[in-house]
Amino acid sequence: MPENDAIFRIWVFLLSMAGKTNDSGLIYLSDDIPYTDEMIATLCDRPISIVRLALNTFKKFGMIEIYQNGILNITNWGQHQNLDGMDKIREQQDYVNRANESEKKAKNY
Repeated sequence: MPENDAIFRIWVFLLSMAGKTNDSGLIYLSDDIPYTDEMIATLCDRPISIVRLALNTFKKFGMIEIYQNGILNITNWGQHQNLDGMDKIREQQDYVNRANESEKKAKNY
C-alpha cells in the first residue's frame, strides 16, 4: 500500500488521541468539537491527502467509524486498551476535578 509507514503512524496517533480523550475510543477535541482532517494533518505533521487516505483506509477495514457529527471512534477499542486501567484513570481524574472545584468554591467565600 502506498504511504504505508505514514498510515501506520497516523493509526498510532489516533490510538493515542483516543487514549487521551479516554472516552471508550472516541476522538474529539471537546464534547461538541470533533477533530477535522485538517486538524489531524497539522497535529501529525502529514499532508492532508495522506491523512484522508489513512482515514479512508481505516474506515474500509472497519478500524474506525466517523459519526454524523464528525467524531471519530476506534472500533473495538477494548482490544487496544486496558479498559479497567482506563476506568481507574477516569475515576481519579473525576476525583481531582471535583476536589479542585470544591477548593475554588472555598476560596471564593
